[in-house]
Amino acid sequence: SNQQPATSNQQPATSNQQPAPLALIDSMLRWFAPACPVAQPQPEIPGYQLVKQIGSGGMATVFLAVQLSLERRVAIKVLRTVADDDPDRTEKRFLREGRTLAKITHKNVCGIYDIAKVGNIAYIAMEYLDGGTLVDKLRLGVSASEAISTVVQIASALEEAHKLGIIHRDLKPANVMLRAGRIPVLTDFGIARELTSSHTRITAENMIVGTPIYMSPEQVSGGEVDGRSDLYALGIMFFELLTGQPPYRGDTPIAVCMQHLTAALPTLPAELEDLQPVLDRMLAKKREERYADMLVFTHALRDVFVGSEALRHVLRFSPDMPWSEQLRDLGFSFDTLRDADVKAALEAPRNRFAPGPRSAKSAKLPPPKPKARSREADEDVNYRPARRSSPKWVMALVATLILLVGALGVWWWQKQPRVPTERDLQALSLLQDQFGERVNAGKLFSPPKDNALHFAREMHKIDPESNYTKYAYRQLLSAVVKDADGALENSDLTSFDAALAALRKEVPEAPEIEQLALRRAAFVAQQRDELAWRERLARLSALTAGAVPAPGESVLGIYLDLRGPLGKDPEFMALEAAALKAASARVESLIVAGERLSALADARALASVQPNNASLANQVRDLESKVAAEQKAAEAALRAENELKRLGMLAIGAAPWATVDAIVDAAGTPMALPQDKSTPLLLTLPAGQYRVSLSSGQSSVRRHESVMVKPGGPTPLNVQFTGYGSEDFLKEINW
Repeated sequence: SNQQPATSNQQPATSNQQPAPLALIDSMLRWFAPACPVAQPQPEIPGYQLVKQIGSGGMATVFLAVQLSLERRVAIKVLRTVADDDPDRTEKRFLREGRTLAKITHKNVCGIYDIAKVGNIAYIAMEYLDGGTLVDKLRLGVSASEAISTVVQIASALEEAHKLGIIHRDLKPANVMLRAGRIPVLTDFGIARELTSSHTRITAENMIVGTPIYMSPEQVSGGEVDGRSDLYALGIMFFELLTGQPPYRGDTPIAVCMQHLTAALPTLPAELEDLQPVLDRMLAKKREERYADMLVFTHALRDVFVGSEALRHVLRFSPDMPWSEQLRDLGFSFDTLRDADVKAALEAPRNRFAPGPRSAKSAKLPPPKPKARSREADEDVNYRPARRSSPKWVMALVATLILLVGALGVWWWQKQPRVPTERDLQALSLLQDQFGERVNAGKLFSPPKDNALHFAREMHKIDPESNYTKYAYRQLLSAVVKDADGALENSDLTSFDAALAALRKEVPEAPEIEQLALRRAAFVAQQRDELAWRERLARLSALTAGAVPAPGESVLGIYLDLRGPLGKDPEFMALEAAALKAASARVESLIVAGERLSALADARALASVQPNNASLANQVRDLESKVAAEQKAAEAALRAENELKRLGMLAIGAAPWATVDAIVDAAGTPMALPQDKSTPLLLTLPAGQYRVSLSSGQSSVRRHESVMVKPGGPTPLNVQFTGYGSEDFLKEINW
């Protein structure tokens, strides 16, 4: 770069000429020289109220603003062209970034609301993300599950961009912001290019684009780029998220770039070794050896998770958590699971109490504590902050804060589950072998310090959360339950009680205690019932031999009670014929005594246990017919009796003599009257309220009386006709 042309007429190199890799790397120094952020005066943009400056980059300043029409917060990126060698080119590139972002519709890509130029101000209005960047999250530490979830979601966003022919070319944690503090959102497509036939290599200015730590080998060497270049950068980020540091570091950008070309592939920690094949393909030096696209990579990563029990242990998913929820928590889209093998793996039942690994070599440690990100990895590699002297009181305050944070850190560390070492795992494996030997020998709780419980407790001291320990306790409890059940099968209540007492003493919190107590209660109840059945069987034997039954006792009743529980008992079967004969004799005696209903009940019960007895079936039908006739006659008599009970008598008398013209009930219905309707008159009527109309002899005087007829005895109604010449009439007839 220091060589000068021999003459002023020397022609510059054409735009298609490609520089040597080291020359290109050297040219990056100008591109990646860190810019000191300078506060920029807030511009005036119609429709927006700018609140404050929230960021500044190489060519733009970002402001927090309010979009007045919708009253929502937005981030406005304003182009800064001061001291720019080619402001027109910079402006075109700036606006191209906005249009590129606007083409991508995806939940993990920053949304674009507006792209415009007002006067000399070019700006992009976009979604405001207040959760910081992935750099901030790396400083706090990222768990393995968060690392996988972040990479899967970014891969999904890049897959959408690649479908549109857009390559990011500058993927790094600083360009991934967080929505709500946890959802990664891809931003800064400032150097992205659409993948067309004319835009597959470096820029016309022979400048390498990208950030050295995350650049693919083809970017470093000035070769063609496609979606696999973004996949390589994603692999660098993946390693950094899992370990806390990028895989390739150096004192200068050139040193870092050379490692992308020549260094060996980085190695993950032992607890994450199942992810190594996936990472190796992502970081392959030759892009042809990488995954074909982001979707293929996502499926490969998903397959490792589904098939690796060790990885799921590292991620600490609950065994009870459904597969679909585990995959969604890691960012995988459940509707993309199309191949039959993965579906079968998802639907297969999981063994919650499977034993842990048998050797320390195959054992998977719990996930390491998230590693804090160093300041050097956050910025460009050639950045070094300046040192400043501080007053003594500031240093004292800092020391106090350090002590306070240290004390809180110690307290937090003590609250965290201890991560077992390889030596711990070896000890657990040895103890599990000794535990299994005691279980097989039946030494569950004794002798002291040489029983299964002793070795299970020793395992608990090392790591109470390990699969070794959980499986040991589960196997111990299963052995106790098995021994107790065997004792009950042999009716050995003494041995059962001994096992239950030992379990209550040694493992009082075991849920199996309640189950065994319920089984004991059921066994005792069964024993009690068995004794009662034997007593009744002896009574049945006595009755069939001629003993006099007690009041309410019968051979048939005892026989039917015992037929269920003792139907196959030899002693009961020996008495069955005599019992049935005695029951048949009782049916005949009840018929002779006229107790056909009781005889029918016994005959039906006998027919249920002797369905092929034709004579008994005929007897049942005959009894049913006679009992039905008797019941019909009884019902008719009862109805008649009830009818009589609801009738009453009405006795009507009149002075002087009168004629009953009509009797009407409360509903207005006239009652039937005899042919001779003169008083005195006695009528039978249903009980109720009536209106009686009468007329008296020659004077044609009419009376209307209301009367309540009561059931049973007669109700009197006496009517006295007065006036209307009645006294003369009485004299005429010598009354």
